[in-house]
Amino acid sequence: REGCLPFAALLIAPVQRIPRYGLLINEYIKYTDHRHPDYYDLSTSLRKMKEIATFVNDSVRKSQNRAKIMQIKSRFLRDPGFVSPSRLLIHE
Repeated sequence: REGCLPFAALLIAPVQRIPRYGLLINEYIKYTDHRHPDYYDLSTSLRKMKEIATFVNDSVRKSQNRAKIMQIKSRFLRDPGFVSPSRLLIHE
């Protein structure tokens, strides 16, 4: 249908919100006096959002790496035996 987002775009939307939340919290901190009762909670929230963003980015990177390994594996006629969850692609 016209004007509708593809399914993949809908799946990525929550992941794209994570950095936006961090930016929003950062703006709140910028305009909140450090003596205000919410300042500590805002600072803690920002730190947690950064940790979550790092975790999500690492997870996406690992998933992309596994996809590349599977793509290389598919080039072989027989299972080459080098694919396992602990393997990382260093260079293609």
